[in-house]
Amino acid sequence: MVFAGVSGQQAEISVLNPDDAYLAGLPRLTMPPGYASRPLPAKKDNSRLIYCPGIYNHEVWHCNQAASVWTMFTYEINYLRNLSSSLTDNQYSRWLFSIC
Repeated sequence: MVFAGVSGQQAEISVLNPDDAYLAGLPRLTMPPGYASRPLPAKKDNSRLIYCPGIYNHEVWHCNQAASVWTMFTYEINYLRNLSSSLTDNQYSRWLFSIC
């Protein structure tokens, strides 16, 4: 970081950030040969996967941001746990995400 002093001179000081130390200790991502030159797909339909909770009918007026957070949270948690989002036991309460 560079800070300008009162007299206009710059002094460089280093700030020890715990996040920087943690991130520096993580293993470096390495990709198999040929992955860097592979093109990304034009689209991916995640709604066909078991983790997608699908579209639901708002029983009361929820804000769209809360509905999006609920959908993505349910998808990501069930993806990590390899659970189907079509089962209500694997869906998280929509009321938790409807505070707007």
